[in-house]
Amino acid sequence: MERYVIEVKEYLAELFFIDFDDNSFALNDSLIDKGYMDSVGLIRILSWLEKKYEYQADFSTIVPEDYDTVIKLAEHISNHISEQ
Repeated sequence: MERYVIEVKEYLAELFFIDFDDNSFALNDSLIDKGYMDSVGLIRILSWLEKKYEYQADFSTIVPEDYDTVIKLAEHISNHISEQ
């Protein structure tokens, strides 16, 4: 799962300009609570997941809080990859 944590951090750093090196954003910090992710940000993250990992999101059951931390995103990827 470490690989996915790194990939998620790289993507979020590019998308939201988060500096993970200064320790101001932890892996379990909420993107929503920190003001980074709104509905458009969630769509961009889900689109990235779908393209990069062939992840098919069920938009009828999406709860933003399920995708709002580095750890949760890495877990989604890991679970999806293991199901294939």
